Amino acid sequence: MELGAWSLELGAWSLELGAWSLELGAWSLELDILYINVIICQYINKKA
Repeated sequence: MELGAWSLELGAWSLELGAWSLELGAWSLELDILYINVIICQYINKKA
């Protein structure tokens, strides 16, 4: 029985980690978009 409870706890922890990973991925994507926008702005400013 203890193994089952431990397994459940591990599953919950894994789920939490997955959610955290997803949040990190979304944040990373946002950062990438921001970075691309900065590069585009610099490129436009150089052409002007």
